Amino acid sequence: MTAVDNASEIVRVEQLQGRAVVSASFGLAGFRNDFVHCSATADLFTQVCSSALGAHTSCAEDLSTALNEMLEWAFGCGVEQGEMALRVSETESSLQISLTVPMPPEPVVGEVERVTALNREHARERFVLELAKPMRESSSLLGLYWLACEYGRLKALREPARGLQLALDMGQ
Repeated sequence: MTAVDNASEIVRVEQLQGRAVVSASFGLAGFRNDFVHCSATADLFTQVCSSALGAHTSCAEDLSTALNEMLEWAFGCGVEQGEMALRVSETESSLQISLTVPMPPEPVVGEVERVTALNREHARERFVLELAKPMRESSSLLGLYWLACEYGRLKALREPARGLQLALDMGQ
């Protein structure tokens, strides 16, 4: 267990069924103080993952980008209290990322399901439409649309005890 920057941020590396799992908890009150915190956290977390995860170290740049996008989305949600949890685990063919945010899962779950239900092209169309809008009118889910069209395997899930979980499979 390694403490990072402030006492509310903890990064852990564990083994689960012979595979590395890197997880972190972030107190939202401290995390929300600075938008730049998103990229710094994504970069640090990616460095830890690159050291711990043997099978997918070539995904480091994509991992950092995806983590940053997920964290920026969480930053923009306006949730100020509680803890956010981040987890990266490896399978034989992919890295799996999950971000849990203590917020009501609706309407995010339904919207992500609509965007990703058909295919990556549908997600790309939605992303392009939202991107064309003036910034103040675009959807708060813009970054999630980008993840869905870039990776195609984004899910928003109801986490019964903790709120909303975003899950992204970064497979080959």
